[in-house]
Amino acid sequence: MVNERGRIAGTMLARMRSSEMLRHGALVMSAVMGANIFGFLYHVVVSRELGVTRYGVLYALISISVIALLPASILSPVITKFSAELYATGGSAHVRALARFVVRWFLWLALAYALAGALLAAPLAAFFHVPSWAIVLNAVATGLFAISAALRAIVQGCQDFVGYAAATIADGSARLIAGAVLVVLGWGIGGGLGGLLVAGVCGSIAALLRLPRRGEQDVPLHVDWRRVAITTYGAAVATACVTLLGYGDVAIVKHYFNATDAGIYSAASLDGKMMLFLVGFAPALLLPKVVDRLRRGERTRGTLFAVLGVVFVLSTVGLACFALFPRFIVDVLNSGKFSAAIPYLFGYAGAMVLLSLTNLLTTYAIGIHRMAFALPLMVVCVAGLGAIVAYHPSIGSVIGLLIATNAVALLTVAAIVAAGGPTATARVEAATASPVG
Repeated sequence: MVNERGRIAGTMLARMRSSEMLRHGALVMSAVMGANIFGFLYHVVVSRELGVTRYGVLYALISISVIALLPASILSPVITKFSAELYATGGSAHVRALARFVVRWFLWLALAYALAGALLAAPLAAFFHVPSWAIVLNAVATGLFAISAALRAIVQGCQDFVGYAAATIADGSARLIAGAVLVVLGWGIGGGLGGLLVAGVCGSIAALLRLPRRGEQDVPLHVDWRRVAITTYGAAVATACVTLLGYGDVAIVKHYFNATDAGIYSAASLDGKMMLFLVGFAPALLLPKVVDRLRRGERTRGTLFAVLGVVFVLSTVGLACFALFPRFIVDVLNSGKFSAAIPYLFGYAGAMVLLSLTNLLTTYAIGIHRMAFALPLMVVCVAGLGAIVAYHPSIGSVIGLLIATNAVALLTVAAIVAAGGPTATARVEAATASPVG
């Protein structure tokens, strides 16, 4: 009996080792979690050094940067999808052509961020109650992150998960080392933003080194802009809504609440986002896998359910930790100065679990070219954030509205994905049509 059990266990382990999905999933999960750990350690150091008020300013700037990155965030899944299709059908020469095209346009985007930051520094600084120079520095860092995200999307689409992991770790470790050192040396908010600048540079270089090498004759890039526009539409709505539901509340609270309450809310938001970052690897793994299976004419829902199962397990364990050890989490990540955030941790963490599931389902829908979720999700997002703007008597009320909004968003997208079948946007172009080549 013992030998039989050992044989069964050995067989299961052998199957797990031979499973490409598990290998790639473990690699991406480890890299994303490692980068998130670096990111949280960055916040641990800077929040302790800056204190409640100045940390509230830095976190608001970071939230502004995340929102400003919407163009790059929108285009990243589009680039990943088309990179995956090109790699499956055209090989590395076609991917190189896509990379040249993407790098050229994202360099212009980075310049646009810097110019916008300089031109809008005064009004944005007045609205968010932050220094003008910080707006400009934040805009430059945002441009660098946009380039890094685009390059990483190409590597992800080629299913080079080793390269994707390397670029992800480079970003996170550089943020921690540079940001923590500069803040400890007394550079304050500027030091925290300096860490973001260094992270953008390091992430870009690491991804650039993993792009396909020149080994065959270069080919021109021909783009089917009609199908690209359809995919971009879905990605734009999904990314905008997920980003706004994850960070828009912080900007609203920073504007309407006093400095102390805004700092407390920032701590609750940071800690609760551990749940969002815990499963952040899932969309990165799911999208190229689904596109690849679709291109080969295979069913894709099994891949979705496998990834959803992992996300469900991790989310359950994470929520249990927030329920049992909220004080420990705040003390470790923020210090005792932020103890007022303890009552809000579990609620915010729950909101982020709902948001992570919505993000995963929209990623799947983009991968199979089904965009019917877009308009309903947009309506839910706008209505939810509008409710927070209209009604925000306390931190607890804001988090309650955030939970309700994310729950409605998840149910809406899940119902549409479960319904399946062709949609208006899917009929415009066949799901298996080649967008570029």
